[in-house]
Amino acid sequence: MKLQKYHGLGNDYLVLDSRDHPNLPASETIRRICDRHRGAGSDGILWGGNPNDQGQFPLRIFNPDGSEAEKSGNGLRIFARFLWDCKAVSAQPFQIETPGGRVEAQVQEQGRMVVVEMGKVSFDSTRIPVVGEPREVVDEPIMVLDQELRYTAATIGNPHCVVQHPATPEQAYARVLQATRGECRQTPWPPQAARHEAVSKGMIQDRRRAFAGLEQTVMTERHWQHWQHRRDPLAGSDAAQPR
Repeated sequence: MKLQKYHGLGNDYLVLDSRDHPNLPASETIRRICDRHRGAGSDGILWGGNPNDQGQFPLRIFNPDGSEAEKSGNGLRIFARFLWDCKAVSAQPFQIETPGGRVEAQVQEQGRMVVVEMGKVSFDSTRIPVVGEPREVVDEPIMVLDQELRYTAATIGNPHCVVQHPATPEQAYARVLQATRGECRQTPWPPQAARHEAVSKGMIQDRRRAFAGLEQTVMTERHWQHWQHRRDPLAGSDAAQPR
C-alpha cells in the first residue's frame, strides 16, 4: 500500500490514491495505519484521485478512529495539492466532491498556495443538525451537569459546536471560545480531537462567530488563507506540503 503524507498548518493526512487502491480501506486498517506508535501515524486518511464522468474528483475523508468525516478544510487543500503534484490537475480551478458537498479548489503560485471555496456558514438547526424546532442555533442555553452553558452550532459541511465556557462535557466535539477585543482564543475539546496546530474550517466558524456578529455571510478558505498570511508569511507556503 503506497501512502503519501502531507500536512496543512500541522494537520497531517495520509493520501491513498484510489486509482491504485480502488477499494475503500477497512476501519481497522485505517486505525492501524493512523496509529502514531504502531503505524505510519496521521490525523486521518484521504482516499481519492480518480475523476468521475463529470471531471470532478470524489474524496472520502477518514478519521484516525476509522470513522468518516464529511469535510475538512485542511484535508481538501492537501488533496488538491496531491492532485497537482501527480499532474492530475493544472493551475485552473477544479471541483472536489465530498460527502459534505462539492467544493471548488485551485492550486496557485506553482503549488505554494491552495485555495478552497468552503461555502456558506449555516446556523440552521436542520442542516447541522440540532434537535428541536427549526431555528438558527446561536447563543443558546444548555444544561450540563446541573450547570447552564451557552453554545452556538454551525456547519460548513460538517457540524461544529462552540461552547463559551471551560466546562465542556466529555465525549463532545467542541471548541471552548474566549473572545476579547481584537483577539480570539480557542481550545478544542476533548484535546485528542485535534492534536494538530489548527483545524481551519472550525477556526473560520469560530472567528466569524466572535468578530462578525450573527449575520450570515460567505466564508471561504481563501479568506482564511489571506488572514493567516497576514499573521504568518509562511502560512501560505506550508498550507499543503508533503512531509
